[in-house]
Amino acid sequence: MMRSMRITTSLLLLAAASPALAAEPVERRLHPASVEASSFLWNDFNKFQENYHPNYLVDGDPKTAWVEGAKGAGAGEWVRLKLTPLEGATNVRLKVRNGYQKSPGLFRANARAKTVTVKVLPGGATRQVALKDAEGWQDVAVALPAQKVEAIELRVDEVYAGTKYEDLCLSDVQVFVTATTRDNPAFEKAKLEQIQKWKAERLAAAKAFKGEAAKSMPVAAQYQRGDALPDRGDEWDVWGVCENGGQLCQMRASVERARLRASARFHGALDRAVAAAKGDFAAFVPVQLAPADKRKVPEVDGLCAANLWWALEGPYCSEGVLGAPMDGQLSLYRADTLGTLEVKDAPALADVIAAEAPACKRSVATNYAWARGEKDAAGKTIVRELLVVRCGLAESREGEVPVAEPQLLVYGDDGRLAATAGRAYVTLFDWRDAPGRVSGGETLYSWGDTFLPFRAFEPVAAR
Repeated sequence: MMRSMRITTSLLLLAAASPALAAEPVERRLHPASVEASSFLWNDFNKFQENYHPNYLVDGDPKTAWVEGAKGAGAGEWVRLKLTPLEGATNVRLKVRNGYQKSPGLFRANARAKTVTVKVLPGGATRQVALKDAEGWQDVAVALPAQKVEAIELRVDEVYAGTKYEDLCLSDVQVFVTATTRDNPAFEKAKLEQIQKWKAERLAAAKAFKGEAAKSMPVAAQYQRGDALPDRGDEWDVWGVCENGGQLCQMRASVERARLRASARFHGALDRAVAAAKGDFAAFVPVQLAPADKRKVPEVDGLCAANLWWALEGPYCSEGVLGAPMDGQLSLYRADTLGTLEVKDAPALADVIAAEAPACKRSVATNYAWARGEKDAAGKTIVRELLVVRCGLAESREGEVPVAEPQLLVYGDDGRLAATAGRAYVTLFDWRDAPGRVSGGETLYSWGDTFLPFRAFEPVAAR
């Protein structure tokens, strides 16, 4: 049911560019842009820099680790490393740091993997291997008949028990693929830089949620997804609906689908989103944002903001909750702190969406914005809907290419952010009146038509 976002977006953006093939297979290191996992450990004492998120598997740092969060010692848990597809792959080699290698004491205290099954996707070739109960790097290889490689999955079959904790840990995994597809080292390096940037943002978030400033934060420190809500029983995905329609078609199709599936309390916001998208944003005027709150949105567990990388590789949010404001300003959560100035000489929306505006050819990304406002009782214009389009050069396997990623924000009658929508998702927000913070909501994933609730994380006692 799920289509590959990487394949689809590459067809949309790089239709004329097909990867050149090398004369002979060559081994290359690939950097995952993100990692999915069956679970990871959540609790109140390990937010941010010490949270055991699966992305820590690919940061190259033995002091961080993925720690599974299921009951028991971790047998049956898995991680999936998403890669940019390589054709003609004949061998996959992994380097693995088993256990939690921050210190010898933590290595023994936590469970380690004893046997794992490595699966190469999408072909499904598997190999079960035994890992040593030792610190340092270990090599694992899987020989293949020539095929495409898009992801690597590791499933833990047996574990070495920890002396103190049941939690299973893996510190690092590096991926090397022997294939005929010509690679772009700068492209792979850019993915590693994304992971390093994500780590730095988590450290900044830890500081942001301390002290008095945290009391005015419109978001909680962590969110968790719930189980997917029942589907409608019909086959649907945004790529089939908008095969040749472009990004605004995908956004329109996504909000229309969300309107069919969302809880009734969100229908008002979605009706306005549908109207704006159907009208191709004709009632919107180009603006420059002038936020009253200059703080940036912290890196919050469970909420995920779009970036230019999505335009090439597709939405990567392994926690499962999309939709944080893309521009990165905390003011975007409340219309009464979101000032705007009308821009007279802005490029056409169509040119920005197509990444043809001059700023879209630059390495530093630019945010363009269009807004529709209404006058309040005092005659002040309040933003009701805001369209933000981020564009710039992004590193692809074919070199740097101009790309753009749009996001629609819809504000409720109370001025608080009610919905965000992109070309492959819609996120709907509930608010807790005190202390005035997003408490949860619902999210539609337009690929695969997955619809799920999410909620603010409730602290649990430290182990």
